[in-house]
Order: sequence, then structure tokens, then C-alpha cells
Amino acid sequence: MISLLLLALPAFAADPAPEATPAAPAPVLVRLDPPSEPKVTLQLGIGTQRVPHSSFAPNGGRTTASLSGRYHLTKWLGVDVALVHARTGGNREFYNDSDDYYADEDYYAESVHTSLLTERLDVGVSVEVPVTVWFHPFARVAAVGAINVARLDEDTSDPTNLNQLSQVGFDGGGYVGGGLAFPIPVRHQVRLVPSLEVGYSGLTPVGLGDMGSLADSGLTARFAWGVSF
Repeated sequence: MISLLLLALPAFAADPAPEATPAAPAPVLVRLDPPSEPKVTLQLGIGTQRVPHSSFAPNGGRTTASLSGRYHLTKWLGVDVALVHARTGGNREFYNDSDDYYADEDYYAESVHTSLLTERLDVGVSVEVPVTVWFHPFARVAAVGAINVARLDEDTSDPTNLNQLSQVGFDGGGYVGGGLAFPIPVRHQVRLVPSLEVGYSGLTPVGLGDMGSLADSGLTARFAWGVSF
């Protein structure tokens, strides 16, 4: 009888084992490139170049404006290119060379205005020493070529004046100098870069035909401000 009752009872299946929860996927790591060293520096500068006194440079100096760029081959070595603009002027006096030159109280025949426009190209290499993030001494050597336009006239600002005397002269040579750069980190490899530089330009005289020639060598100084990236 007990056997029959057991057979009559419904069969109950065992509960299935709970399914395993799938493991959460591993987080994806985004690799950020570390800040890199700047590759290019661009700067605007203003400076002065000392030259011998002449009617084109009465004060013995020329104010310069420059646009320069540096491509950093390595952390230490770079290639430099600079365009330098200068314009100076003064007065030139022509003497009366007649027989009564010394007897004439007004022995100056005339006095005219002078101007000298110079466009100069410097191409060279630089060595920069990153002592700290904020302090980079550097040295630079460059080959120099320049075109100079000299004018004598009552009004040198008017190139159409028929009485104007004008001559074009070329000169070239070399430059050696050094300075201090003070990079200011902004973001990643971007930096603001003020700098001070002094040096010497050894250039050939500028031949200006009948106007003569001008010595163009002298000490230079420049303050510049720019950005590297």
C-alpha cells in the first residue's frame, strides 16, 4: 500500500542551480600622450644695432624690428630664421666747392634729408640649455644677408620725386650672440617665451655708388616675446 501511494505522488524535479552572473568587462584604459617638448618657437622682437655715425645714422644706432622662428631639432639644437627690418635717417650737407668756399659765410650749398631702409635675413643654428622649465640660456650663430635702399631728397617719404637720389646696396656676413629665454608653461607643450639677446653682427660695408659706403657692423641687442608649441 505504501508503495502504491509513493508511486501516485507527483515527481518533483530538483531546482536548477542559479546561473552565474557574467563578469563585468574590464575598464578600457585611455592612454594619454605625455606632454611633449615644443617643436616651433615664433617671436616678435624690437632691438637696436650700434653702427658708426653717418648722415644715415646720426646717433650711431639703428632701431630694429624682427620676426623670428626656431625649429627645434632636439631639446638642445634648433634651426633659426629671422627677418629684421630697420629704417633710419638724418640730414646730409653738401658743400660749396667754389673758389670763394672759405670766404662765403653760407658755405653749405644745401642740406637734404636722408633715409636708409634695410631688410635683413638671418639663417643659422642655436643651442639651448634647459637649465629649468623656466630658464633656458641659449647661443646662436647665423649667416646674414641684407638689402639696403638709401635715399637723398628734400622729402624722402615721396619716392616719385624726380630730384630724389636713390641707391641700392647689398651686404652680408655673420652674427654670433647669446641670450636668456624664460618659457612660461601654458598648457601641454604650449609656452609663452620672452627672451633677451645680445650679440655682434660682422658685416661687409654697404656700397651705395656715388653716395659712398656705410660700415654696417656693430653690437646688437634685442627683446622678444613669442610662443612655442
